[in-house]
Amino acid sequence: LGDERSVLASHVSIAHDLAGRGEHRRAIAVLERALAAIRRGGGTPEIAASTHINMSLSLMEIGDLDGAIQQGEAALETGRRSGLQHHMFLARVNLAEAHFKRYLGKGDPADEAWGDVWFSKHNYAYELARNNRVTFVDPPGPWRPWNLLSPAPKITHVMGDLYVLRYRNRLPV
Repeated sequence: LGDERSVLASHVSIAHDLAGRGEHRRAIAVLERALAAIRRGGGTPEIAASTHINMSLSLMEIGDLDGAIQQGEAALETGRRSGLQHHMFLARVNLAEAHFKRYLGKGDPADEAWGDVWFSKHNYAYELARNNRVTFVDPPGPWRPWNLLSPAPKITHVMGDLYVLRYRNRLPV
């Protein structure tokens, strides 16, 4: 069992390296072998979630957004069942990106309401900034007593034509 975990972890690592070199189809083939072993009961929840996350990324890169979403959802579910907060975060990032790319391609409003990822508006701002000057208004955090003395709103340059306006509520509202 220990050897099988090592082999599966190596598969995920090799696939990650292949994807980093842009060889996504080869990465997918390696990850498919790992998923087959996981379905037979091999590996750990961490390895299973990592495999789904990496598969989601590579599928997204070759344009299979439906497959990327399916793998992202599998990673998120594995993370939920096993309490893997970091893996859940990564799965949500992949889901946000895949749904956003699918929305850009198909324009289906259903892709706007796809989960609990809080930063989808950030993705829209980033994409809009490719051809426009965009100032994203960051929502204020919870009120704290020191907000009474907080500085005025501030605009921060992020990159290219993307800016973020940050402010704090001075009064508890």
